[in-house]
Amino acid sequence: MKRIILIGCLLIGFSTSLFSQESSDEPKITLPDAVMEQVVKRIVTWYFKPSKKPKTIYFASENIKKEWLPQINNIKFVVLEKPAPNHYPRKVYFFKEIEKLNKGFGIRFGYGDPDCEAIGDPWAFRFNDNRVKLWQIEGNWLSFCSGPNDHA
Repeated sequence: MKRIILIGCLLIGFSTSLFSQESSDEPKITLPDAVMEQVVKRIVTWYFKPSKKPKTIYFASENIKKEWLPQINNIKFVVLEKPAPNHYPRKVYFFKEIEKLNKGFGIRFGYGDPDCEAIGDPWAFRFNDNRVKLWQIEGNWLSFCSGPNDHA
């Protein structure tokens, strides 16, 4: 059991070390819409396959545009606006801000509360002339609430 916990902690530590800490000193990275549309569509298509029964999947509005989401049979994607400064009324799928990596960029895709408890996967990509090379990075990332006033 201790071994599993140790391996889990190492994987989480490794995946989070690939991404820099968010800092107010660093400007937000903005990439062309054509690049971001490819990244979002390909990641979302990786996780969601056509369904026999209709489903509704909720996304946070930060860091995506509705038109970037793919069309998948029997899946309706709904983008929820965040009622500032409150949290989303339900758990949502979301993309964290783009981060610069050594030879490209990183983006984290997750589920939960983007400002509190969530889990997700790190992805990396680079592009040339709006052609995107995208790959999933091993491991997962987790985020937790840090104080008594945080959303549970």
